[in-house]
Amino acid sequence: MKKPLLSALTLSLAVAAAQAAAPIYEWNYLIDSPLQQDASSHIVVCPDGSFVTHNHFGSKTADDAISFNGATVATGAPTNSTSENRNLLVIKHNADGTKAWALSSMLGEFDSANGAVQVGADGSVYLLLKGRVNDYAPYEVPTLVDGTGAEVALYDFNHSARVYNQVLVKVSAEGAIRWAKSIAQDQLPLPAATSGNSSKLTSDGVTPYAMALDADGNIFIAGNYRSNMVVTGDKNATYILSPRNIASYNGDTQQAAGGTYLIKLDNNGNYLTHARFSGENTRDQIAAMTIADGTLYFVGNASGAEGQKVVLDGKEATFSNTLDNILCGAVSTADLSAKYLNIIAATPNKSKKHTTQIKALEMVGGNLYVAGLMTGGFAGAFGTELCASTGTMLEGYILNIDTATGAAAKGYCNSLSIGGYTGLFGYKDKLYAYGYVMKEGLFLDEFDADFANPVHTGLATCAGIPTSYGAAFDSKNGRAVVLARANNVFKFGEFSSAKPTGWGGIAIAYKFEGSDAESVASDATTAFKAEGGKGIIRVSGAEGTTVTVSALNGPVLNNATLTGAALNIPAEPGLYLVNDTKVLVK
Repeated sequence: MKKPLLSALTLSLAVAAAQAAAPIYEWNYLIDSPLQQDASSHIVVCPDGSFVTHNHFGSKTADDAISFNGATVATGAPTNSTSENRNLLVIKHNADGTKAWALSSMLGEFDSANGAVQVGADGSVYLLLKGRVNDYAPYEVPTLVDGTGAEVALYDFNHSARVYNQVLVKVSAEGAIRWAKSIAQDQLPLPAATSGNSSKLTSDGVTPYAMALDADGNIFIAGNYRSNMVVTGDKNATYILSPRNIASYNGDTQQAAGGTYLIKLDNNGNYLTHARFSGENTRDQIAAMTIADGTLYFVGNASGAEGQKVVLDGKEATFSNTLDNILCGAVSTADLSAKYLNIIAATPNKSKKHTTQIKALEMVGGNLYVAGLMTGGFAGAFGTELCASTGTMLEGYILNIDTATGAAAKGYCNSLSIGGYTGLFGYKDKLYAYGYVMKEGLFLDEFDADFANPVHTGLATCAGIPTSYGAAFDSKNGRAVVLARANNVFKFGEFSSAKPTGWGGIAIAYKFEGSDAESVASDATTAFKAEGGKGIIRVSGAEGTTVTVSALNGPVLNNATLTGAALNIPAEPGLYLVNDTKVLVK
């Protein structure tokens, strides 16, 4: 239900006197169906201030529908299973939260918890999906219904058996599917197959978690895989990637097994290269990634015996314990060559155990932060404990990662149980972490770079069982957009959401007090930045900034002055020094 902008509402739990910027509630929209599987997992902001949400919903028949703001936007698929079929729902929202278009699935099953969504510079939407045919024989070709109403059948998607595959989809800013590319998984039996129908085929061999786009439009996808992956390149060339650490995998996805994959594709989804991990540890994966200045940073869960190693391009990370550690690395976006690889060691809780959930990775003000939920703690470079939970239930954590080594430089735990952080963003030199506390509601914490004097603001309360998902920040309008899920009404001060019929997803917006498009845009372009593209050097910064382009051996090749927010300087392929920044031009 849409609510008007509140120019004076300060939320009841806010500590306004200490805040640099108070978030003011604007509106909320309910994404709801009568069944139980509704979930909203990812949210990203588009260049024009609109945003995209990645959701799924449950169905038992082809007539089961989901609504947005009370109006039906999609129907699901039938199933013979005792559990509900999960159907894809992607919504493009206007800046005021209203629906611009919706994309959904037919005759397939897609779980939004596995996969990712990103938006390109031109507003194109990229979807990384994990799916299979719905459990309704005879199996039919899974189909996507795009934002124009066109039906796009996934003919190269495996529909002969209920085997999970990835599919990568590009959608125009207006909602039309431009292409859909299947990334198939091998169906051969597993070495230790005992679970389900794994003695006949590998039914679940991949879990995609993360996707990123670079300045040239290349696509990076990552996760964990447990069976051979078949990727196609230009002119239908075929590449087969083989996983590690599967000797003990019996088909049960709750068993820790398998290895990391990180693949670079071009803007048409064609294979370019992949990172080559090795090591005999139990499991590793990439759960989140972000790109800055030609470097792709990634984090993920990893476990192994003490002394075992994960290796990438000659860089080694060694396990000091068998707990649920964090694998942290950085590679060049050009060729995926490793810059570093590191294990952030977990420390045990009172029960001698540790749980790590990674929910967000963001570069804010030149600092790299990872956040999520945990029990136990994490250790720094010299074994000192940086942060620890206060009990045995999940609490929120944030780690500041050294961008040169991958070590955890600082840490923070919010000591709020059960819950944690599920989103990060920056605004006016502050770090904001979004999250939830079970049986209480949603909140936003504000930090400076060293986590000193955090400010805790309550965003919404709920008498049911609320959880939060992603968060994104619209720098053009100073607006934070967040996702949540609950089985009861959310209350925003004196206003309330509609009540979901079972479980419902909800998109919520908050405007930061004192923010406006002009001041935010000014903040974003003041810092000097230089990066290479195809035949050009892109430079941005404050008006009047002098830009000097030099060869690495010293000679000055070009001088320019910024007369606006940005400048493109033509350049031949090679390495250059732009003021104090090294830049690679292709």
